[in-house]
Amino acid sequence: MKTVLGIALALLLAASLPAEAAQAKTGAITVTQAWARATSTANTVGIAFITLSNAGTEVETLTAAASPVAAKVEFHRHVHADGMMKMQPQQTVDVAAGKRVEFNPGGLHLMLVDLKQQLKPGQTFPLTLTFAKAGSVTVDVTVEGAGAAAPAAPAAPAAMDHSMHDAHMADPAYKAMHEEHMKDPAHKAMHDQMHAN
Repeated sequence: MKTVLGIALALLLAASLPAEAAQAKTGAITVTQAWARATSTANTVGIAFITLSNAGTEVETLTAAASPVAAKVEFHRHVHADGMMKMQPQQTVDVAAGKRVEFNPGGLHLMLVDLKQQLKPGQTFPLTLTFAKAGSVTVDVTVEGAGAAAPAAPAAPAAMDHSMHDAHMADPAYKAMHEEHMKDPAHKAMHDQMHAN
């Protein structure tokens, strides 16, 4: 019975924690922080950003990207040349072994060319990335505000509803089992964390 209660407490704790941002994995590559800026109805080009992490022992190369929201997706980098910032297309993006590459405003980014729809805050859309060795992977991209400098932080978890726990504590058999279970310091710490909200 202790095991069942421990599992139930662990599940409740996990449900109360903030959700992780969307991520995807293929081979040694993990894709995180996938987001885009909102566009107006007049925009034909959008901008998206990702972070690529390579846990492998060899360099990996991003060779292509595609999304149903655009006719094509290109890699671009902002460079400072002749006293001006310019966008420079790139054919591929290398991710060194054990390193990560961040696509950020003012730097490397994904150009969504010939948008097929307006990108509105709160929406998500799929982005498929193709790597030379690891193959293809699709990640959900979250659309942020038009001038966003970074993806929004996850929302704080809502306060936990303790009414079910309180109702169970009215049952003497449950209360006795609960008190016995609380003698285990690890389970007590988890319980205390869950009921701190």
